[in-house]
Amino acid sequence: MPKLGTALVAGGSLGAGGTLAYNNTIPKNIQEALEREGVPFIKSISDVDAKNRAYKAVYLDNKSSIETDISEAKTSADVAYSKISEWCNGQLNSAYSRSVLKANQEKIIKYCSDQVPRTVEGRLQRIKDQKWIKDEADKKDEAYKAIFAIYRYDKTFLAQINSVKGSESANDVNTDAEKGYETLKTWCETNFVSEVKLVEDENLYSYVFWWCKKLDYETTVEEKIQHDYPGWEKESETSGTNSGDPWDSIKGLWQHTYDVFSVVNPSYTSKNNGTDIGATQYLNWCRGILAKKIFDKGVYQKEYLVAKSVCLKREIQYKLGEKKSLKEGIEAYKANGK
Repeated sequence: MPKLGTALVAGGSLGAGGTLAYNNTIPKNIQEALEREGVPFIKSISDVDAKNRAYKAVYLDNKSSIETDISEAKTSADVAYSKISEWCNGQLNSAYSRSVLKANQEKIIKYCSDQVPRTVEGRLQRIKDQKWIKDEADKKDEAYKAIFAIYRYDKTFLAQINSVKGSESANDVNTDAEKGYETLKTWCETNFVSEVKLVEDENLYSYVFWWCKKLDYETTVEEKIQHDYPGWEKESETSGTNSGDPWDSIKGLWQHTYDVFSVVNPSYTSKNNGTDIGATQYLNWCRGILAKKIFDKGVYQKEYLVAKSVCLKREIQYKLGEKKSLKEGIEAYKANGK
């Protein structure tokens, strides 16, 4: 009897232990089953913004096909990411079933797992929410032209965009933005869909970030100057051009500087001075150049470099002779209470 009783008790204990072990072995849902296999999920990311960026990256990596599996994931990353999140939550919270897991495992891992993005655009999305030129509602070409006009003086920039296959000819510092922007546009579009595993130079991500998004200011010369030189003020168009007036003083400051007067009036390129160029011409030139786009032919850098000093408020121009740079001149003017 004692032996039988002991056996029964032992058997009962083993039975209970077996049941407990069995319950621990069966995953409660699909997420738990895959996590046991070492699959991490976006759902588990604690930072909400980071989680949303991760789902947006999933959309960007799979936007050509994801709608087949998640019908509401369409239009754009900003719209689709929440639909992908909902779909993943539904799949991952489903009660565990071997057959269900087998049928959906590939899609669940593809859309819901926390993995390195497949494309360059997807990886950049994981880092920061960003609106690219290609996603702008309008003026896309203008945005590309502005970027090209500014960066064409950078050797790295030219080397990168000139690597685009099918380019008719290499771009250089003399290439007009009207022509060169198309190469830049192609370069951006090509690299957005490039696979991360094929990226040989990590600097590519920085290049795409700076060259494929719209400038954070508008594209006129005046707005470019104000961006580059905080506190910059233009001389008023109503300041006057008579003797002693601001525009007459400005004319006097620059009439012997060839690099200035020959730009204000190109017909003076063969002359030694610009004393015959009137104050009104300086006013009219500044009015026109400040309104031009930085990608207009011949504007950046030549005319831009002249405009930032010649069209400057007269009182600040007076400071330029005392200071080493335009920025220091502006600071000195501000420090003296104007």
